[in-house]
Formats: sequence, C-alpha cells, structure tokens
Amino acid sequence: MDSTPTRTVLVTGATSGIGLATVTALVAAGWRVIIHGRSEEKCRAAIATVRAVAVRAAGVQDTEPDMAVCDLGSLTEVRDLADDIGRRFDSLDVLINNAGVFTAGRRETSDGFEMQFGVNHLAPFVLTQLLLPLLAKSPSGRVIAVSSGSHRSGRIHWGNLQLSRFYSGLAAYSQSKLANVLFAFELQRRLPSNSRIDSYALEPGLVNTEMGEKGTPGLISFVWSRRKRHGVTPEEGGATSVKLATDPEVAGNGGSYWAAGRRCQSSQRSLSESDAARLWRVSAELCGMPDNPVLSMDAGL
Repeated sequence: MDSTPTRTVLVTGATSGIGLATVTALVAAGWRVIIHGRSEEKCRAAIATVRAVAVRAAGVQDTEPDMAVCDLGSLTEVRDLADDIGRRFDSLDVLINNAGVFTAGRRETSDGFEMQFGVNHLAPFVLTQLLLPLLAKSPSGRVIAVSSGSHRSGRIHWGNLQLSRFYSGLAAYSQSKLANVLFAFELQRRLPSNSRIDSYALEPGLVNTEMGEKGTPGLISFVWSRRKRHGVTPEEGGATSVKLATDPEVAGNGGSYWAAGRRCQSSQRSLSESDAARLWRVSAELCGMPDNPVLSMDAGL
C-alpha cells in the first residue's frame, strides 16, 4: 500500500479552460485539489466534470475535490478566501495562480483598480502572500504563475498604471501578464535562502478556450474565435502547470520561466530586478500590504 501523503493544490480559475484541465490531471494523479471559481454553481459543475473524467481516464473512484468560491475582483474576498483555506487545511503544497481575465473595454474591480491589473496581478499578489505560511509547511511548496507569451510585448505603465488614459485592452492584458512574471521572480528573491518554497512563471501557449470571447465586442470576439482554432487543447495548455506542480526534478529551480514543459527565457523587461522591486512596492501600497512580508515571516519559509 502506498503510504505517500496526499498532496494538496489550490488552482484559481479552475472551472473552465486550462484551469479545469489542470485540476482534472492532478486529481487523476491522486492529488487533493481545491477548485476555485467565482460561484458555487460553477465550482460544483467543475467538480462533477473532474469526477467523471478521473474515473474514466484513471479509474480514480474516491474523488471529492474541494471548492473555494471567491471573486478575485474584490481584495476583501481574496483575503476571506485565504482565511478560509487556512481554517480548512493544515498545509498547502502548491498554489497555481491560473485565473485571468481579458476585457476589451476599460472596467474596474470593486476596489477601483483596472480590471485586468486587479484580477490578473493584484489578486494573486495578495493571495500568494497570505498563503505562504501554509505553503511553508510543505516539504516542497510551489507557487506557479500562469502568465502568457503576451508578457513579451508588455510594459509597466508607471505613470498610468490603471490605464485611465488611452486604454487598450491588449496593453492592459500584456501589462498584467508581465506583472505576473515580475512578481514570480521577485517573490523568489525575497524568500529566505533556506526556503522550501519555489516560485515559477509559465506561458501555456495559444490555447483553444473562450477567454478572448468573454465580454468582448463582436469583432474582437470573432477574431479570437478564428485565432483560437490554431491553439492547443486546454489539456496541452495545462501540461506545464501540471509538470511544475508534480515533477520532483524542478524543485530548487525557483525564479524560472517555463513554456511547453521546458525552462526558457522570458522577456528582457521581465528580468529587470529594479522594475520587479518597484512593482512589488507599488502593489503593496495599493493593496495595503506590508512592503516586505516575506522576509518578516518565519524563517522556515
């Protein structure tokens, strides 16, 4: 009988697309999965899908994923989510910050942040730090940021961070995806040298999902619907997330960027340590977080 402890992973944005494919693969591999979604209805539908696929593909009968309901557009709900996870679980092995949004027109979160910057960057910025104590209890804690190849065209608009002037949906998206990589790298730098936590960023590639069609005008939705046909399946898109979560050989390689299951080079802008540190400070101020909570926490991190 296998006495290996069951490992636990929280995947945000796990009710469809890459996230759903990722949790399905992890359940089939015997992991305890926490499925995050915006509503209980979506989470329950995802759980039913995961159960069915896990039984069919891997014969996993005793499958009962957990759920975590939260609107990442509200930092109050993000903090409540972290509290809830802390109450229900003794430790957390992996956090996959997979959730992401794209909006063609400028929208704001309930906290008044530009939607893509708020959901794609600030929410995982806060959630990750609040869950670090649980991740520190794992023998190999991992934080995985699902970025995008779009980060390569992105830049941080320091003088117009919320893009309140001259808004472009694509510029907002690429900015948020660059922020994901900068945060992943800066988190690794701020963790103590004896930390058991590794922080990674990845790009899943062009994936055939409906992300670019949600809440977008007709022309943009049409272009995305045509473009996504050339993309990989959600299962292929989620494969790198699964590898970084499960492969023992990637341990100790924190602060790295991955695509198609391989370590690779991210954009030149993402390698700027000064920009990463500046983004951290600005994000901490916007979210009311301590400037350097990682180093002030228990040395066991």
